[in-house]
Amino acid sequence: MYFAYWISRYLDSRAERSSPLRFVPLESHARWIFALLARVDLFCTADEMNNLRGLARACISLVRARRQDALQDERPVSGPSGHGTSVKATVAATNSGVSSEPPLGVAADVSTSKSGTKAMSEVSCWMTVSAIVIIWGQRDLWGDAEEALRQVLKP
Repeated sequence: MYFAYWISRYLDSRAERSSPLRFVPLESHARWIFALLARVDLFCTADEMNNLRGLARACISLVRARRQDALQDERPVSGPSGHGTSVKATVAATNSGVSSEPPLGVAADVSTSKSGTKAMSEVSCWMTVSAIVIIWGQRDLWGDAEEALRQVLKP
């Protein structure tokens, strides 16, 4: 699977800031990833499993990068009452299970390009990670995800 490579390239181009964003993962890519995962055998070689784990880690990195950007921007997100709350408060409330707002990345972090295509959402990333963890028994990836998101919330 080359999707992990393209997601990594996208994250690298975001980090460079001098180059224009390229290789933007879209929702159509997420659908392709999910469809291709449905075709992968339950028994995988070590090389194939390495590719699947790389894809899961790339999706986790994409979620982390978007959450970091949202926290750095500290842009207001309108709540259910119409009053603005900071992204940091929304992330903290969502992670504690208190907020009635959608989790960061579900609606607030999905950008739309000029052509009307949506960027790959956080939900799509988590579906990919969940499929790899559950179907192929790679439960240690949850620890990787937890550590990546813990780094986002550190001051």
